[in-house]
Amino acid sequence: MPFDLNPFPVASNRHAIWEMLVRKDVGGFVAQDWKIFAPSFKFEGLCGTASCRGRRYPKTAMAPKL
Repeated sequence: MPFDLNPFPVASNRHAIWEMLVRKDVGGFVAQDWKIFAPSFKFEGLCGTASCRGRRYPKTAMAPKL
């Protein structure tokens, strides 16, 4: 099976979820284009960590800073 072929029936919730997660999120990540998958996220209250390109804990910061 090709890696980009949605394995779920078109009329199913799983198909829609797969499209959202794979086509938009992964595609946007690979293209480094936030606008592609931004609608999938809730901005208010979103919290994560960014390693700031370092491997040591002191360099870790709260994210996102869009």
